[in-house]
This record gives sequence, structure tokens and C-alpha cells, in this order.
Amino acid sequence: MTENPLQTQTIDRTAAVVRGVVGAVPVIGPLVAEVISGVIPGQKLQRLEQWLHLFSTRVHSLEDGVKRLNDRLRTPKGSDLLEDALLEASRAVSDERLERLASLFANGLAGLDFEHDRVKTLSRLFGNLTDAEIVLLTFYAQPPTLSSPWHKAMMERHPEILKPVSRAMGSPQSEIDRGALQDHRKDTLLRLGLLQSDDRSTSITSLGRLLVNQVVDESLFEGS
Repeated sequence: MTENPLQTQTIDRTAAVVRGVVGAVPVIGPLVAEVISGVIPGQKLQRLEQWLHLFSTRVHSLEDGVKRLNDRLRTPKGSDLLEDALLEASRAVSDERLERLASLFANGLAGLDFEHDRVKTLSRLFGNLTDAEIVLLTFYAQPPTLSSPWHKAMMERHPEILKPVSRAMGSPQSEIDRGALQDHRKDTLLRLGLLQSDDRSTSITSLGRLLVNQVVDESLFEGS
């Protein structure tokens, strides 16, 4: 039988990824190999390799993180979460999303407290959000104040997502479209219970704050 060169390249690439992960966090090597070979297409391996490096860095930054990860991945609940992590990472389309996923699963699998249901719930919520919706949720993580430098900096970094939309009659179609997207993002966060709103204001919920704390680098809030 003639060997398929594309299949061979995929197998070689998979082996290279697994070797890299075994060197960084040896305990997850066999589990990664099983998931990769079974459910992750070859073209997504580069993203997965990038995520594994980020995940390894996060785990090693936690005191006793590697030991806790080792112990937990020997359980059905731990291996279930690892599979979720690998699948989510293979679908990620931005560096920021990979970093957030690395934080979420490093905290969940190697942090002090291990609650399978909590990590599973947060993972499912995160998977239902776009990068823009995560940015909007993070914007609400700090109480808005007049002339807040933190909110101003976020708005300058993500103007298309956070800059207020002109609702005046006769606004250009591009502004109307941007407003429709902003409204949809906010509605999604409200529907999922991550934001709450009354007649006067919108604020983050306890669930929304829990998710932000797990996926956003704490240094983002320094000096806010």
C-alpha cells in the first residue's frame, strides 16, 4: 500500500508536538497523544502546540502546580477537563484566546482548589463567548468611574468593541452596524448571567467576575 505523504506529515507533526509537551509537563504526554490522534485535525496542531507551551508556563508558575496537575490527571475528571482544553485550544483563532484558555485550565487543573463542575461550567461559558464578548465582560470587571484611566486605556485598545456608538438619526450605516453588534454582545452576556442590568446601569455578576478572574491576567487590573 502506498503511503500518504500528507498523513505521514500529520503523524510526524503530532509526534513532534507530543515530544515537546512531554518535555514541558511529562505527565500529560500520553493523554495529549491520545486526544490529538483521535479528534484534532492536523491543520490545527500549530495552535495546539502554542497553547501547550502557554499552559505549561502557567502550570510551572503555580507553587506545586506540576504535582497537583499530575495527581488530578490520573482521575477521570482531570482527563475529561484536559480533553476539553485541547479541543477548545484547537479551535482558538487568536493569541489572546489561547492565553485565556491557558489561564483557565491551568488555574482549574493545577490551582489550589479542584472542582470539576466549576471548571467545566466556566469552560462551557468561555466556549460560548467570542473574543469581543470577553473584552466587553472584562470592561465591566472594574466599576466605571468618571475619567477612569483603566477604562479609557481599554477603550483605546479596543475602540470597535468599546467606543460608544452614535445613535443619532442619520448616522452612517457602518455606525448602525457597529451598534447592532455591540447590542448583541451585551445581550449575550446578560442572557448567560455574566452581566446584570437595571434601568440605570449595567454591572458584572458574581459568575461573570469568576470567569474574568480565571481567564484574564491579574496584571491587567494593576493600578486601576
